[in-house]
Amino acid sequence: MKVPATLQFLGTGSSWGVPVIGCQCAICQSAHPKNRRSRPSALLKVGSKAFLIDAGPDLREQALRFHIDHLDGVLLTHTHYDHTGGIDDLRIFYLKAKKALPCLLSTVSAPDIRARFAYMLRPQPLEIKETPRLKLIEIGEERGERVFEGIVVRFFSYKQLEMPVLGFRFGSLAYVTDIKAFSGDIYDEL
Repeated sequence: MKVPATLQFLGTGSSWGVPVIGCQCAICQSAHPKNRRSRPSALLKVGSKAFLIDAGPDLREQALRFHIDHLDGVLLTHTHYDHTGGIDDLRIFYLKAKKALPCLLSTVSAPDIRARFAYMLRPQPLEIKETPRLKLIEIGEERGERVFEGIVVRFFSYKQLEMPVLGFRFGSLAYVTDIKAFSGDIYDEL
């Protein structure tokens, strides 16, 4: 039996967001709602489960705007700030779930996340409840398939300049971000 799934784009703007601070161009000065875009992120819902793809610096506003009240996991494509700057805002989802939030990411991304968010990964006394907790689940392969919190995730690696990035596929839906140049074999994954 197929489980219904949806993908909601939470943000589709550039790493600076749109409008860009101080920019005087027509788009940035436009009052039209389509010209107000936050940094890249998406919410995948599979049945009653909810998964965040990337946690950029606009996460708090995105969660409020789209009424996100729980998360079952987070998938990180890569560690640029526009994809990870909102990780600390995951604390409310940790507090509601009362367990570490599973986070799927590449082994290349894991050291950066460990360095920047060490306070979320080290053991702390139970009475310190406000500190969010992440449980990192690392992907070491360039491509493959994994069951993550009950859903099947296909993954494949490509590069944004020199930064390795993970693309994800869920059934017939693919999520690929920050892609400019790529090898032809990526089509095999899509």
